[in-house]
Amino acid sequence: MRLAASAWPCVTGSLEREPSGYTASLAKRAASAGISYEERLAEETSNVPLRKYGTPAEVAGAVEGLLSAFSDHMSGLNVLHDGGFTRAY
Repeated sequence: MRLAASAWPCVTGSLEREPSGYTASLAKRAASAGISYEERLAEETSNVPLRKYGTPAEVAGAVEGLLSAFSDHMSGLNVLHDGGFTRAY
């Protein structure tokens, strides 16, 4: 099963179009703080080791692997898909 990133129109694409969902919320917080969207995004992701939020396409890739023949012999799994935010030892 192939999951297309275009199935998530609210998050994919460029910032040139009207923001929606979390993107719009982030843009409003940036405007109210008097800083740019990029500066606000950098502040919010400063505690995430990869320094970015995951995209729906990235999550779809993980789901695709779990739905594929790759997972046929898995009996239990915890998938940490958080950019390294959770530190599991």
